[in-house]
Amino acid sequence: MYYMSDFKVKNSLAVHTFIYSTIKKIEMKVKEIPLWETKKGDHELLKTVCKFINDELEKAVNDEHAPVKINDKEANKIDKAKIVIQALSNIFELSEEEQQALVDGVEFLLNNKLVKDKKLRRSFSRKIIKGVSKFFFWKK
Repeated sequence: MYYMSDFKVKNSLAVHTFIYSTIKKIEMKVKEIPLWETKKGDHELLKTVCKFINDELEKAVNDEHAPVKINDKEANKIDKAKIVIQALSNIFELSEEEQQALVDGVEFLLNNKLVKDKKLRRSFSRKIIKGVSKFFFWKK
């Protein structure tokens, strides 16, 4: 299988690459689940996919060695519900009502804090350490 990690992309191309590669990863992960064909409307599957997207998004923002690097501003614009719908539509045959049920399910998970919308929690400790070290080393 071909991965986009061979290329270094920036800006909007990085966002599109992130979305496409995340959808493909979700498809592969779901198909590894035993009896995945029966999990079409399963809420646990939806929750797992949402968590996976959050983890991938956090890696793309915070990990220096991520294959696709995006910034906080671009990451906040990504519609996670669309990624979920696209990935699960590629796996299962979904009607309009089922797609709307997925959107409602994602909103339910986020509103009830069953899945944390990590608004890309920045690694504050790293930034605080950098700020403090610059402050003390500049005072010479």
